[in-house]
Amino acid sequence: MIRGLYSTAAALDVAAQNHDVVATNLAHASMPGYRRRAVSMGSFEQTLSQAAAGTLNGATPATIGLKTHVVFEPGEIVFTGNPLDVALHGDGF
Repeated sequence: MIRGLYSTAAALDVAAQNHDVVATNLAHASMPGYRRRAVSMGSFEQTLSQAAAGTLNGATPATIGLKTHVVFEPGEIVFTGNPLDVALHGDGF
């Protein structure tokens, strides 16, 4: 019974973190130069190997394998009409 509660709590933690990231992305969507963030979940095998190697760094079982990272895909270049605005296209970032 308790194991089921821990599993449910872990799933809610993942959903809450995903919700926070989506809300942050929406709040900053119109900000020039903002890089969106994404939540990724590690594989079960990767999590087991980290646990066996002792490299969890104090993480709780609910957050093992859960990471938030910045997505560095280039965005759309929009002409603003302002002669002082610049944009980098290609590998300049």
